[in-house]
Amino acid sequence: MSSGNPTPVPGVGPGGCWAILPDRFPAITALMARGEAAARPQAPKARQAASVAVIPVFGVLTHRPSLLSMMLGGSTTVEIASAVRQAAASARASSIVLDIDSPGGSVDGVQELAEVIARAARHKPVIAVANSTAASAAYWLASQASEIVVTPSGMVGSIGVLAVHVDRSRQHEAAGLRTTIVQAGKFKSEGNPYRPLDTEAHAEVQRMVDSYHEDFVQAVAAGRGVPASTVRSRFGQGRMMRARDALQAGMVDRVASLDDVLRGQLDGSGMTSQRHRGYLDARRAAVVEQAKADLARLCAADD
Repeated sequence: MSSGNPTPVPGVGPGGCWAILPDRFPAITALMARGEAAARPQAPKARQAASVAVIPVFGVLTHRPSLLSMMLGGSTTVEIASAVRQAAASARASSIVLDIDSPGGSVDGVQELAEVIARAARHKPVIAVANSTAASAAYWLASQASEIVVTPSGMVGSIGVLAVHVDRSRQHEAAGLRTTIVQAGKFKSEGNPYRPLDTEAHAEVQRMVDSYHEDFVQAVAAGRGVPASTVRSRFGQGRMMRARDALQAGMVDRVASLDDVLRGQLDGSGMTSQRHRGYLDARRAAVVEQAKADLARLCAADD
């Protein structure tokens, strides 16, 4: 997940901070470095299954439609948000199902999309289905739904944020190249790829990563109705968790296929109004507890 600035720390990237499966990140870096723009399958569009709006969240998440999203063949937060808003406002849709199969992606737009999902879930049931992967930023989004379901072979988690700095100084020296940076502003060239990441720059990147990670943890805690300490200690600590382990940890509500979820929504055996009210009550309680904790910290700081 990257910050609102395309390159908040030059040389750290691509695109700053990412909430994505670490093993997917090198491929993205290589793809961007090559500038490969071959035609790739586009994620399917939202569809209506009787009274259920089904919204796909597939592939690597980016903020807006762009060359990067074309190269990665994934979904964008802007397009997903638009689909969720339309479904939430539609009288034809009694519930919303997020069909998720994503390793995560850039942080750009994820917090805003998460709030759109949470807002929709206050008005009608929103069921996030990990079909079969809801990792990192994708799990952040899923956590804001009324209910999280994972397929029997599926996995969820990877709650974490990463940024990568590539030091190309020795590579350039070996090629007989010397780069001179002319700058104005003390930190303008901080983290550039033409010299090793110094202590001060490393600390700033770590601060940024920690800040996004804290937002991630707090969002999951509020969405799942649990303390932030539970998210930090029981929700994988950055690892992925298989369906049965995620269910035991409280990261998901049940294990079922997408077909089972859709069938339940259509025949009325799915998430009931009573369960939806329970979700809202738990979410409100988590927000109140977080507010109390924040107030206690402020009072302690004043003392």
